[in-house]
Amino acid sequence: MKQFLLVLVCLLVLNTWSDNLRAQGNSNKSGTTAAQFLKIGVGARAMGMGGSFVAHADDIYSLYWNPAGLTKVEAVTISAVQTQWFADISHNFFGFVLPVDGSSAIGAQVITLNMDEIEITTIDDPHGTNEFYDASDLAIGLSYAKRLTNYFALGVTGKYIQQKIYNESASTFAFDIGLSLIHI
Repeated sequence: MKQFLLVLVCLLVLNTWSDNLRAQGNSNKSGTTAAQFLKIGVGARAMGMGGSFVAHADDIYSLYWNPAGLTKVEAVTISAVQTQWFADISHNFFGFVLPVDGSSAIGAQVITLNMDEIEITTIDDPHGTNEFYDASDLAIGLSYAKRLTNYFALGVTGKYIQQKIYNESASTFAFDIGLSLIHI
């Protein structure tokens, strides 16, 4: 027990020390994050729970929260959600789940975040240059979930993510893996 505590204390000290070394580097973090639109949750019940839905995911919104929860979906399910935000920003979710058999399911999702065009202004033309730009975000995902035992499920999602603003764009692929305990 003493050895375990000693190792734990050493790991905590090393972790704190390495964080302090990294913090002393460049503190300008602008432009270091991407795909922030993926943090916008979906599903009224999940958002009503303050986003604490990962462990409870059991419906079509498991596509977003925890793909392992797809094993709890019992029928073909389709969902489309459109949320209008301030400044003419629109967040959209479309999902489809198909239970394959009693222990597995596949699903697909599309998440977009769009905004209306904005006129470009400059110091010389503060009222506009008669040129416009817009921004958009897109995530397309395919999911598969399988109940491995009566009490345990595993799910995986592969995603294509793309962001565009004015004449710049970026894209990548990402994977989500989820686990779920099933209460039968």
